[in-house]
Amino acid sequence: MKKQNWFRNSLPFWLILPTVTILLVVQVYPAFYTVWLSMQERGPEGWEFIGL
Repeated sequence: MKKQNWFRNSLPFWLILPTVTILLVVQVYPAFYTVWLSMQERGPEGWEFIGL
């Protein structure tokens, strides 16, 4: 009985996990990529780190 109760209580979190994962990928990854790009300079020889 206790195991079923745990499953029933945690089910909403498991159901919302795919949505949260997709939102993190769609929002957080571009933010980190933008920060990385702002510290780089693209030249003929490739990417060069220029810092902050």
